[in-house]
Amino acid sequence: MRRFPFLFSLFAVFALALVPAQASVIQYTLTSQHCTGACGPTGATFGTVTLTDTVANTVQVTVSLNSPYEFVHTGFDVTVAFDLLGNPTISAGSITSGWSLFNGGVPTTIHMDGTGDFEYGVVCDVCGTGSSNAQPGSVNFTLTGTGLSAASFADVNTNFFAVDIFNSATSGVGAGNTGLVDATGGGIIITSTPEPGSFALLGGGLVALSLVLRKRAKR
Repeated sequence: MRRFPFLFSLFAVFALALVPAQASVIQYTLTSQHCTGACGPTGATFGTVTLTDTVANTVQVTVSLNSPYEFVHTGFDVTVAFDLLGNPTISAGSITSGWSLFNGGVPTTIHMDGTGDFEYGVVCDVCGTGSSNAQPGSVNFTLTGTGLSAASFADVNTNFFAVDIFNSATSGVGAGNTGLVDATGGGIIITSTPEPGSFALLGGGLVALSLVLRKRAKR
């Protein structure tokens, strides 16, 4: 009878080790708008922001806009604004041509009307205002900083991202308008992976199990 508490504890170790402890992909949806007039119909989904943990301290960021919405660079310092827990200094890599990291990755105050003040951003250097050189599709880049992960992105007045867009439609609600759209509320975890510590715990459990089996075999 004494073996059951031990076996129960061992199974608990396995269960804990297999629980996903760190999100590897989180996706936010751009559904809130702060445009003059409107950038699109009520309830429109303007695009998504996908954060992927790649290696330690590095996150792959993909901001994708749905047609007919396009990236612009109007009167704001940045085209895509965000905030990070702990305010680390970051660097950007593999960034889409024509884009750059604002202020060299050092946190600063970036005011985005209607969405609050952010501290980081990327700029569409090839974009103009309105229909002038607006860029459809997506922007991709990696961010690297101490302790950075997909879970590091923080909310500013419940807004996680602010994106400067243009509605390139020729008719309909918001056609020809520019302004900010943002992601409100938390993101959706798409996939997750265990932290390295979880694998270590699993390995310890396997070692303990092998010792128990060897001891029983000797008996």
